[in-house]
Amino acid sequence: MAGPGATIFNGETSDSFHNFGFSQFVTFFHSVKSFTEYADKMNCYLYGPTYLRKVIDGTADADKVGIIFRKMNEAVSFREASADATARMRDYMLPLFYGSPRIPFAETLANPALTATAVENVRDFPFGVWDPEILGRITPETCYAAYIHLYHSFHSQGSTVNCNKWAMLENGHRWRMPFHDTRIVDILSAAPESWGRGLDFNNVKFPLKWVARNKIDFPYEVLEEGPHSYLYDVIEGFSLFAEIMYRSGVTPWFKEVLAERPYRSILSDTHFDLAYLDGLVDAYLAGREARGPDFNNLVSLALFCATGWY
Repeated sequence: MAGPGATIFNGETSDSFHNFGFSQFVTFFHSVKSFTEYADKMNCYLYGPTYLRKVIDGTADADKVGIIFRKMNEAVSFREASADATARMRDYMLPLFYGSPRIPFAETLANPALTATAVENVRDFPFGVWDPEILGRITPETCYAAYIHLYHSFHSQGSTVNCNKWAMLENGHRWRMPFHDTRIVDILSAAPESWGRGLDFNNVKFPLKWVARNKIDFPYEVLEEGPHSYLYDVIEGFSLFAEIMYRSGVTPWFKEVLAERPYRSILSDTHFDLAYLDGLVDAYLAGREARGPDFNNLVSLALFCATGWY
């Protein structure tokens, strides 16, 4: 039990650095959790050294896992692999960090909220502005280290990570993030594909679970119970964000905030289609539920307006 003077350990980024977020995404909907977990591993495999070698040597189109994922996303456009090695690597990497689905070469930036100028800026930023040399450094031997480096630059600085630590700080709690320890980062950067990242049968987060089973006094059976990740992994059609946006105690507040359209004072029409965003707000205030990309954009807009800017 925690008591006065105790330090709270924050488990954020455990999934990020073990499996790059793939064990918290809806890869396959299925009632059998172990099958859902294996689907997540298949998705992670597409960003592992085995598949990357096929991207480099031009044989990736014949990979059965890649074929399955493309068939499951027939409405998605995919870029042809460029003859230029740097451009090919950029198109391979971009879906890992931007948009959905997280499948190599998917066109993930076709968003009605963004103008063509914004799309080009987003495409250019991570590998053209932020770290213009990284694409030339990524190899099958270094790809995991590169992903973790980029996760530190993007997701690890995001709200889902920072809100926990700042909330603890504001309430007078000491906190530590063990998965940001450089020793763990070094291990996971060099960890092999067989450590739960590929098509083997080792569980996701394999090193963490191996330690829990073999090295510490931990009720390992707890890891085998309950939803694999979140409820939307096992209940098709269920959305926590939809419940919050349309059927929760904060719904009236979101409507009040969005009715003022504060985003118009900060978002530029050079990069955002403000008429489209106005339409999302009109529909929300009228009680009409959005779906797909429209819903995702509505959630982002509501959170943006509720959080504010400083």
